[in-house]
Parts: sequence; C-alpha cells; structure tokens
Amino acid sequence: MTSSSSPLHAAARAVVLTVPLLAAPGCELTEGLLDYTAPLSGAFVLVASEPPDLGDLDFDVPAGMAAAARIERQELPWDDSELVNDAQVRLVVDGVGGYLLDPVGGDGLYRSDLLEDESLFYEEGRLHRVTVDDGEREGNLLVELPVPPELHLPSRTDAGADLYVRMEGGPFPGFAITVVDEGGKVTWSQFPDTLTELADLENDWPSDYARIPKAAFAAPGKRYAVGIAGLERMDDDAFEMIDPGSSSLFVGVTRWAVVEAVQD
Repeated sequence: MTSSSSPLHAAARAVVLTVPLLAAPGCELTEGLLDYTAPLSGAFVLVASEPPDLGDLDFDVPAGMAAAARIERQELPWDDSELVNDAQVRLVVDGVGGYLLDPVGGDGLYRSDLLEDESLFYEEGRLHRVTVDDGEREGNLLVELPVPPELHLPSRTDAGADLYVRMEGGPFPGFAITVVDEGGKVTWSQFPDTLTELADLENDWPSDYARIPKAAFAAPGKRYAVGIAGLERMDDDAFEMIDPGSSSLFVGVTRWAVVEAVQD
C-alpha cells in the first residue's frame, strides 16, 4: 500500500534540500532543516499509565505502557511514500531497555503492549525515545510525557447509557481508554493502532469529551476500573531524522478511577 505526498509538501522538501548549502556546517538551522528531508516518516502513539489507585478493588488492570506506529519511507521528494514492514522500532525509557514494537498485519504497522511492566509506569521527567531503523538509516523521537490532567469521573453511571467524560486540558485529538470489570476482564478498550484509526487521529477535530459506550458497563450493581488518557500532539522538535512535515506523534498518560454501574 502506498500513499502519495501532496505537491506542496514535495515542493517544500525539494526547496529545503537546497537550504543547507547556505548554512555553516554544524549550524542548528541546518540540522533542523535536514529533518524535513529525511526519508522516514510515520504516525506514532505512546501512552503510559500512572500506578492505578483503585481503593478496595482487588484486581489488576492493564496499566503499563502501550505504543503503536505506522512507518513510511519516501526516498525522493517526488516519489510516492511506501509503507515499511521490515523496520526495527524500539522504545527506550531513561536510556534503559530496548522494547521492540512488533510488526502487525503487513501494513507498515507496529504495536507493543507493555501493560504488565510496572517499571514503565509514568513518572514526571522520564525521557522516552523511540528509534526507527529501516536498515539504511535511523530516526528518533524524543519526548518527555506531559503531566496528566485531573480525571473527574462520576462515582456512578447508568448501565443503559453511554458515559461522556469531560477531560481537563483539552481539547484532545483522541483518547486511549480501558474499562475493566471486577473479574479483571477488559469490557471495552480504545487505542489507535490501525491505519484507519491513526489517520482519524491525525485528521479528526479535537474534542473535550471522551465517550465510553454503554456496553462497557453491562452489569448493573458492579464496579469498574476506568482508565482514560487524552492524547496530545507533540511539536516538530520531537523528531530527529524523521520528517516532521509528514509525521505525527501523539502521547498521553492514563489516569484511573472507579465507577459503579447502576440500573436507572
């Protein structure tokens, strides 16, 4: 599967190719402009979780870290981009570890669920690096996850109605959501990790409200752990040798609360 660059972006890449010739070697301007001519591009999502505080609920929830990526390559400004299925995509936290994202489905997609690794819980100030190596070059994403806003959930929700949660700090282009029942079963989850979902994340209008469908709270009288992260789009300076003009990086931190489903 291929996707074509817009004529405007191709022209911009071609113009940028000439600009470094005018700048002094080692100049920060030159280094920044080179990112916009990098062959690698893609969409990336990185979500960590705060340690869950569920009160007297005694069960585990999937709360470590999740990451997804779509990797593309465009060798020349006038070429179509191609999805890359054989890259090595790796997550490094505070310079430690090398968690691989696995290829999924042969559509340039990569995914990693590190939801049982408590060492990856969110801590303010931790540096996360994602490296992309296609065998010919390596690009990097460098990001410090944002401090998550407070999560205000009602203590009860109607088991027969969708739950809409207004998120502080918004609007957000998307959300990562997990709902877990008292038996530890995930009753509903939302995480953008398909071509369509990543494209929607890049193009949809931001919203202040996260929607959780009523099917997530199917058993009246039961309590549920609800985790929500508002996804923020990072600036171009997070990219090193990955083209920011054709790429996107969304990050967030999940906070948890307990909701009881009641019969209205």
